[in-house]
Amino acid sequence: MRKELFPAKTGAFGSLTSLALLSGMLICFFLALPSMWLTTLGKVFAVIWGGMTGAAAVAHLRVVNQKRQEIRLRRSLDKLSREMHAKRRREKQRAYVRS
Repeated sequence: MRKELFPAKTGAFGSLTSLALLSGMLICFFLALPSMWLTTLGKVFAVIWGGMTGAAAVAHLRVVNQKRQEIRLRRSLDKLSREMHAKRRREKQRAYVRS
């Protein structure tokens, strides 16, 4: 069994909030980058900040892709279920007609 870092499901609002915060982090990063790049400590901080923002972006994309896969799976299962019900209905109708 795979242990999740955040076991609770993220809703649409949480995903939107995450995307907004991620965009804000990127904007602040690129606005502050020229002044941070002047000192050694600023360079270290900029690299760490960029890495953290990149990790947050990857995590956000994984959540979004997982939701898309769940939706596709649910749709295909619903379609399969409808097809199976239609097939059973046709078989019952044929059996009724034969008898």
